[in-house]
Amino acid sequence: MPENGAPAGGTAPRARWRSPRNVVLVVLAVMAVLFAAGIVFRIVHPTAEDRLVEDLPRYPRSTDADFPATDPATFTRLRSGFGNGLVVSYVLPRGTSRDQVLRYYGLHMPKSFTRDGPACWARGDSRVLLVYVGAAVPKLDVAVVTDGAECPSA
Repeated sequence: MPENGAPAGGTAPRARWRSPRNVVLVVLAVMAVLFAAGIVFRIVHPTAEDRLVEDLPRYPRSTDADFPATDPATFTRLRSGFGNGLVVSYVLPRGTSRDQVLRYYGLHMPKSFTRDGPACWARGDSRVLLVYVGAAVPKLDVAVVTDGAECPSA
């Protein structure tokens, strides 16, 4: 018998959290809490690209497109940093021309942007590139980059 009077041997009861089921439940609960915290963080602190998109005008009567009209490889081929950008796509009203789109954005782009090419605007390290895709139903892809990309030349 040990000096403190406790019985010999390790006969301590097993802790509840050591059960495999309880461990899995704790891990899942922590994962759920972290997931919810991440969503709340993104809502409260949107990315720089998301904040920039909120500042941009939207062509009148345009609707959200399901997918970009421009092939993603096109932005990579520009070799100017737009390959990692955010692309927001719109379906334009029938009969809308490229000139009408550029004129609208030229007049309605926030004053903090400067024109840096025929279809590109700059504000600090941020760039906004408009890609017009003419068809029976014209579409507009708006590419947004915030890491110092260069506006493509012509």
